Amino acid sequence: ASIHRIESGFGALNDEISTAGAVGHMQFLPETWNAYGVDANHDGRTDPHDPADAIHGAANYLRASGAPGDWYGALFTYNNADWYVDEVLLWAGLYGDVGESADAVTVECSGEGLAGGRVDLSRAVRVYEPQTYATVPARWGAYGQAEQFDARLLDNLIYVLSQYHLRLIQGRSDPGSPSETHGHGTAADMAPEPGYGWDQTALRLAEDLGWTRGCGGSGERPACDLVPAIANVYYDGFEGHGEGDHIHVGWQCACTYGGDTLAPAEWVMAFPSPAEGEAAAAGSSEILVVGDSLSVGTRPFLEAELGDRVTVNAERSRSSSAGLAVLRTELDSEEVVAFDLGTNDDAGRPAVLAESLRRARELAGDRCLVVATINKRGDGPLNRVIRDLAAGTPNTELFDWHAIAHAEGLLVDGTHSTSAGYRERAAGEIEAIAGC
Repeated sequence: ASIHRIESGFGALNDEISTAGAVGHMQFLPETWNAYGVDANHDGRTDPHDPADAIHGAANYLRASGAPGDWYGALFTYNNADWYVDEVLLWAGLYGDVGESADAVTVECSGEGLAGGRVDLSRAVRVYEPQTYATVPARWGAYGQAEQFDARLLDNLIYVLSQYHLRLIQGRSDPGSPSETHGHGTAADMAPEPGYGWDQTALRLAEDLGWTRGCGGSGERPACDLVPAIANVYYDGFEGHGEGDHIHVGWQCACTYGGDTLAPAEWVMAFPSPAEGEAAAAGSSEILVVGDSLSVGTRPFLEAELGDRVTVNAERSRSSSAGLAVLRTELDSEEVVAFDLGTNDDAGRPAVLAESLRRARELAGDRCLVVATINKRGDGPLNRVIRDLAAGTPNTELFDWHAIAHAEGLLVDGTHSTSAGYRERAAGEIEAIAGC
């Protein structure tokens, strides 16, 4: 799933040919496909543009390259870049706990829309619960029909329908017609309410969500500068729009697509209620976390627990020295700084990390500084300098990730985590922050 997401956006770029000549769902070079392609659907052809063939072909290639015994090596063979391996493993961790319920954020779905004023569409919150489907009241249906939608987004949907005078043509794949792009119940096809025109309804919504006519052929990032909660807006100029005039709006989610009826996604991004938005705008972040790919994975769970109290600035493959530049530019009025770096430093040169930590302590000033141990092969010299700084420096707390990381919560590289591992990691980091 991770490779499918990165290579083609779950098939969105299936028809594109990369600059290197790679094609299809899993972006195979023709010569590699000839060697490892699979006829998974038994139609007599091995077709890289068919998702079943492409996904099984990727599995065949990975296995021949060393998986599952050596995932890092197999993924590096698939694409010769460390950043690529890191990104695949990160998404694998986030996708990995199929069926496990995250309890970080829960919303009550009234089915009455987001009450309390106009919603700030420029803000978004990640929501984990309840992972179920709800029925959109029939009065919002374009044909008087009751459609299904992700329960966490029901109030968002009704707010959009009511504020923009739209009616729902299709929500989830049933009871409407089957659709692979609606299977998670996070996308809506809509048309104007009787008596209203397209420009005052659908066009107004599209533009409020960041869509422009110039990006209409894509409807997605990066062509469209969409608001954070929204994944796609398909309207005028989008060639794969389907039958019947409508506007399609899809919310961000941990979605896999590829089927007309699917289980609810692990999380969705939603517009906050007006009260939540006003509170967030009035407040400022109390905690700044500067990290690498581990912080990328931990971020959703930190944000779910701490909300707008925390700002996470994380980037894959970031070293401790690179993190100092972030501190210089991003530090503002925060009370706590978590310098969650070191995994990408050279274990043979612990003095470099020691100097970065010393300078981070200086940049933090009177703020509490949280530093984190790392969990990877050969991490002993690096962890010693991290622990020494925490033990010997006032107003510095230790988040001892190395001590609490469990094998069952880690991926095969021993460094990155499953989503359960990242949830545990966030809990440990929050505990260290609370010690400030």
